[in-house]
Amino acid sequence: MYETEIKALNHQGMGIGRINNKVVFVEDGLVGEKVLVKIVEDNKKYMVAKIVKRLTISKDRCKYDCIYYDRCGGCNIASLIYEKQLEFKKGKVIDIFKKYADILIDPKIIKTNEYHYRNKIVMHVENGKMGYYEKNTNKVVPIDKCLIASDTINKILKKIEDNIDLNKVKQIMIRSTYKDSMVVIDGEVDIDSLIKTLEFVTSIYVNKKLVYGKSKIIEKIGDYLFYISCDSFFQVNTNQAYNLYNQVLTYANLNKDDVVLDLYCGTGTIGIYLAKYCKSVLGIEINEMAIMDANENKKLNNIDNISFINGSASIINKLEVKANVVVVDPPRSGLDNVTIDTLIKMKVDKIIYVSCDPMTLSRDIKRLSNVYKLEDITLFDMFAQDYHVESVCVLNLC
Repeated sequence: MYETEIKALNHQGMGIGRINNKVVFVEDGLVGEKVLVKIVEDNKKYMVAKIVKRLTISKDRCKYDCIYYDRCGGCNIASLIYEKQLEFKKGKVIDIFKKYADILIDPKIIKTNEYHYRNKIVMHVENGKMGYYEKNTNKVVPIDKCLIASDTINKILKKIEDNIDLNKVKQIMIRSTYKDSMVVIDGEVDIDSLIKTLEFVTSIYVNKKLVYGKSKIIEKIGDYLFYISCDSFFQVNTNQAYNLYNQVLTYANLNKDDVVLDLYCGTGTIGIYLAKYCKSVLGIEINEMAIMDANENKKLNNIDNISFINGSASIINKLEVKANVVVVDPPRSGLDNVTIDTLIKMKVDKIIYVSCDPMTLSRDIKRLSNVYKLEDITLFDMFAQDYHVESVCVLNLC
């Protein structure tokens, strides 16, 4: 065993110390704590360790309510008091922008509910027991209640646990919205028993086949309704999605002559949210199922000035689009080279960049910086108890 003092947190929320002049990352170590650790991984430039005993306790450590936290990989900074979680996330983004984009920022961060905010969870099943993977493993930690999931999801979990034989089930996804719920099961299960147990849910899928209820559920954000399919992407924190979309709208500052290009548009949520404030919106999305949902969402909300194209974001290189505002909401990998080059050539008035990864965000903003200037950035805590953070930026033409 070794003794070390935690001096900082890395971007994944692990404590940073030193042992024999070598960096060690310590799971659940907080700044100011002196700890005895055992090394679980020893690499050339760094080590990874687990705490055996805390010699001192950080003033920022809180008593967390989740009984699974020490093993479960679903959350990773729940032992840090919530205000310090926000400070950590803000500091992380500031550090990343300074280090990788050479840009100094001072963003505000919008807080969320600490618990019961998730509208979707995915449970893995092992030996008939549902749970999340243990930290850094594929071993399932059985869970009968998840504190960051909605009350509806936990009600469904309890019903399944008490009534359904899961020995031949591999995975269970549960979604909940303001009035609907969906269960998607991968594996073999007694369907009649499942339907009888979950007759209060809106839809049930088994091996991607609808076996009960409606094919889609509906979520409400602001004044808009959105269909969600069994494999559609949708923001997992509905309340924060509302705040985020309003920030996009504020940054866009649209008028009735503006034409908006919505890249990585998914099911059309952001584009639909902006449509009534501008002349027209064109959404582009590579997922064909998402585009189908987007067109249904367009009809559901009676919007006639938005259209959608199924394809990768880079196809804008081949389109004659006269947009003056572009919204991008890419996956963690960020923008591809063709899309970056095309945006540089387009020289639109404004780019609104929604990002779930500050590393790729800072990289892309640096690549765009010869043509576009970062004017402002707002952070959204979409995932309390977790180290991830969402960002919304506005870039104006230089």
